[in-house]
Amino acid sequence: DGTDVTLESGGAVTIDASATTDGNDAAGAAILKTDNGGIGLAWADNKNLWAEGGKIMMVANENDANAIKIHADAGANQKITIVNDEGTADGADQDGAILLDATLGGIGLHAGNTKTIYGEGGKVQFIAEQNAASAILLHADAGVNQTIKIVNDEGNNLSAIDIDATAGGINLTSGLDNESSIHLTGYGLRFTGNDQNDSHYFENSPLKLEQISAPTSTTDKLY
Repeated sequence: DGTDVTLESGGAVTIDASATTDGNDAAGAAILKTDNGGIGLAWADNKNLWAEGGKIMMVANENDANAIKIHADAGANQKITIVNDEGTADGADQDGAILLDATLGGIGLHAGNTKTIYGEGGKVQFIAEQNAASAILLHADAGVNQTIKIVNDEGNNLSAIDIDATAGGINLTSGLDNESSIHLTGYGLRFTGNDQNDSHYFENSPLKLEQISAPTSTTDKLY
């Protein structure tokens, strides 16, 4: 009838329903419903809001930014933790023990400029499904001291780091005007062509070889 109703108690308040109706839109063994207004839950800052049951589903029906928002806003020690410590589904397209799914839109991760986005697990796979330039882009764009580093410090086979362009070429470009602007270091370097009609082409600059002592075997060696 439009009258405000306040339930106040100096002790605990329990609402206990024995019905077996499952929870969904406007249904359930116990229902909190407001046809025209919102629902507010407030409790002491040092206490918990605890919800437990078979499943938890939160569905937002308003077409608005921040349709679902979880916000920690009380101090530097706060964290937001999402944990699944029983599910064993491996990560794959549309699968995983924890799945982030934006069916029609993108997913953004943003961290403070002095902080780290850290990912660790058995394997890391990035697969780009859009046929576009820069389909996968790693970009350092904050200053002259930045570096991009790819490290494998355990693999010891010839393909410990494998860069494979199955159908196209590989382009390495350096904008630094220095004789070591692209520096390859190893115990041996092999350039393999397809056949006698291909060539290894050095353009615009002379080929410079360091003077070294004669190798033990000079067969087929330029030094």
